[in-house]
Amino acid sequence: MNNPINSWLDFLNQDPAWAIGFVIGIAILLLVISVAIRHWTKSSAPLAELSLLEDLGQYPPAPPLPVASPTLKVHGLPARIRLIVIAPLGKERYSSIDAELASGIVNEALPNLTEIVQRDQAKARIWPPQLSNQGFAAAVQRHTLFPVVSSQRKKWLLVVGKVIFDERSFGLAIALWTEKPHTLGPIILDKPHRWMEVLQWVE
Repeated sequence: MNNPINSWLDFLNQDPAWAIGFVIGIAILLLVISVAIRHWTKSSAPLAELSLLEDLGQYPPAPPLPVASPTLKVHGLPARIRLIVIAPLGKERYSSIDAELASGIVNEALPNLTEIVQRDQAKARIWPPQLSNQGFAAAVQRHTLFPVVSSQRKKWLLVVGKVIFDERSFGLAIALWTEKPHTLGPIILDKPHRWMEVLQWVE
């Protein structure tokens, strides 16, 4: 039985012009595929990145606190929550994060924290899965835009860390507006239990 590859090569040798056309056609096809892939990668990635941006300078102020309402403090500074971001961590595939799961994750960081999020009318974002807490923290900082004016910028604070809930790992980021200017930079928590060291609910 003739080898199909040898038969194909013999056919090409018998008709060099057709062979040259065939090779050129394959090269053009590969070039078109390569250009299409590069175009798709360059056009889709920036759109995905832009969709995660949050401009804190455009956020409305938090509503007035109810009378005798508990105060949230971050390192002793009274603060209002304006944004929370949640993302699954690791390579494991997750189903979508619904409101009940998000509430459980937030309350795991600090008991009753969901009540403060709702009271402050904070914006909530669910991000696609992130490989690690470090990568999530870097991405959040990259996609959170602070006010340009220094006096306003110094009233914003970003706290990012990991939360273990239902034996699964999640990244949690909280953008807070403080009543007074401060010199604190982004606070990156290396352990899940450190949320309770940084945030306090004061009755």
